Amino acid sequence: MRRASRRKFMAGGAAALGLAPGHLRVMGAQDRIVLGIIGTGGRGVWLMTEARRQGCAIGALCDVSEMRLRWAAAQIEDRPREYEDFDALLAQEDITAVINATPDHWHHDVFVAAVQAGKDIYTEKPFSHTIEEGAHMLAQARASKCVVQVGTHRRSGSHWVRARDAIAAGAIGKLMWARVFDTRSWVREDPLAARPVEGALNWKKFLGKAPQRPFDPHRYWAWRWYWDYSGGLMTDLGSHQFDIINWLAGTDAFTWATCWPQPAQVVLPQVLHFVARHIAGDPSRRIAGGAYGGSTRGRLYP
Repeated sequence: MRRASRRKFMAGGAAALGLAPGHLRVMGAQDRIVLGIIGTGGRGVWLMTEARRQGCAIGALCDVSEMRLRWAAAQIEDRPREYEDFDALLAQEDITAVINATPDHWHHDVFVAAVQAGKDIYTEKPFSHTIEEGAHMLAQARASKCVVQVGTHRRSGSHWVRARDAIAAGAIGKLMWARVFDTRSWVREDPLAARPVEGALNWKKFLGKAPQRPFDPHRYWAWRWYWDYSGGLMTDLGSHQFDIINWLAGTDAFTWATCWPQPAQVVLPQVLHFVARHIAGDPSRRIAGGAYGGSTRGRLYP
């Protein structure tokens, strides 16, 4: 198996963030990344698997669910240490970096604790649960010497890069509009959600700063549908879609936006339609994963 060095990992992260080389800490080229995975749900385990494919070692796992921890640990030959409290994981000196794959309402606290502990971090999108938390996280990252990456990884897809190059070169003329879409069921995609909760589950820890309430299995498995823990479809998948269209169009933001939800069975709407106008042209989009766009010379399908 190839081994990913800390230098390679950090250099790649620094380039993605536009950090100067002076931000990188001096280390041996053969130092191996030892990761801590905080949040061992479906996304956390997928990222753990990909990190191992790149040669990273998994030193520790953390989750409030014993069932989740067992599931993740069973996929690793050398059983890593297991923690319920992420602070205990961050205290381990051999942990080089962490992956933050917790529910959105925990992104801030895990992120801040990680950079304050001197750990490089890959944090899942959305960056934060609230705008205010995001501003504080950014300030903490800038005050640290840690490398930080956010999971807007679609920019790494070769098909997206080709589309961006074609648009920038004027190969398709002037970009006039773009439409993106994504449809899925988070709960149906979770391999554990169909089972009863097994083993210990620290529900109070899961809730964190959210309002305290009795255990609710639907809130646990489908937390993305509740304002207490998430921004729903718009922030979870919209963050990917907004980022990639802005990147393709060479814009930083929309000039206006409107959104209309369809009625939901739970707190957050499960179907959203969103239209926005960009600074350049009029790329509008509807979330309903894929993308296509129209220009003065036809359509582009990345």
